[in-house]
Amino acid sequence: MTDWNVYDDYTNITVIDRITGSTVYQEQVDYYLRDVSPSPTSKSLAKVRYGEDSISPFEEYVLDFSTMKIRYVISEREWFAWMPDGRFMLINIDTGNMRIMNLDTGEETPAGHLTIPADRIMGDFSVSPTGTQFIMLMDRRGTTSSEPDLWIGNIDGSGFEQLTDTKLIAGANWSPDGRYIAYITDTGSICSFGGCLGSCDQWYTPVNLRKVKGLPNTPGSEEFRISDRDGNQQILGCSVLAWTP
Repeated sequence: MTDWNVYDDYTNITVIDRITGSTVYQEQVDYYLRDVSPSPTSKSLAKVRYGEDSISPFEEYVLDFSTMKIRYVISEREWFAWMPDGRFMLINIDTGNMRIMNLDTGEETPAGHLTIPADRIMGDFSVSPTGTQFIMLMDRRGTTSSEPDLWIGNIDGSGFEQLTDTKLIAGANWSPDGRYIAYITDTGSICSFGGCLGSCDQWYTPVNLRKVKGLPNTPGSEEFRISDRDGNQQILGCSVLAWTP
């Protein structure tokens, strides 16, 4: 996790072992480090974004917390996602070419090609825990307001289809078995001096459905329901951070 001190202009970085709760690494860097995406196989590696502040241009790279050294610089013309085995995939924004990199050996393997619909803009993506599929958050091109939705495809770029049809996607996570996608719809994006309008909701869908709506009582719009000690049901909302094994 990261904590930016806006007044003294530095970021505290803390890596905590999820099982034991112990602190693995604790470091401090100048300026603003954010959007930390940890390696699935190494406690010391993570993809990070680094810039002077929250609105300045940023660099994106793989950072080793054990040495605080940069292991790989990500091109601004490529999107990055970890593979479940600790390698990572890069998709070129201009060509759609997909490749997998091995950080330890430096080996680069062509993985496929992704064709983006003409009315969409390539965005952030994540690979399934099985390493066979990926989901991508894409905005619609040529609109006056943001209309983000999820698309899903095979790991070689084939079978690329629209997973959600909400125009409101704010985030998504894979289930540990790769069979479901948890996704957030956020209508609280219309803001004025009086505050923001709308709400945030969390849903999940099987990966085989298409163009799910993110609306109550529609296919692919399931809610996370839990029961407390008294047997009362509650619905988990957008405060859920991860889907653990």
